[in-house]
Amino acid sequence: MDTIRRGNAAEAAVLNALIRADVHVLVPFGEGLPYDLAVDTGDRFVRIQVKCGRVRNDCVEFNSCSTDHGSGRQSYVGRADVFGVWVPELDRVYAISVLDCPRYRGYLRLVPTRNSQSKGIRYAGDYAIERWVGSLTRAAA
Repeated sequence: MDTIRRGNAAEAAVLNALIRADVHVLVPFGEGLPYDLAVDTGDRFVRIQVKCGRVRNDCVEFNSCSTDHGSGRQSYVGRADVFGVWVPELDRVYAISVLDCPRYRGYLRLVPTRNSQSKGIRYAGDYAIERWVGSLTRAAA
């Protein structure tokens, strides 16, 4: 699958997960925005940049920057609020704040580390889309 089709599949998967979670989703018209979707929480919009993740070394790995071939890698800080990461191998969607991600590549652990390290580890289960949607509804209440 080429990168455009993979991106379209990821966007469709994240959109589907959000609609199934019964949240109001906005789809921007046209290209060129630094986010792919937005969620209406009732008092604000949360901008979501969709990424396609892959499983490597017991982690979900995804790019957490954009590439402008004239300017190089660009951070999403201030341009999007959340990464919606679809992992085709797992058919799972994760949501992680742009501010909680390393600048260029994000990692979510699928299993505990062999050396029991816990500091600085982001476990994928903590970022399941269902948990994120639950935090939105709790914040709105």
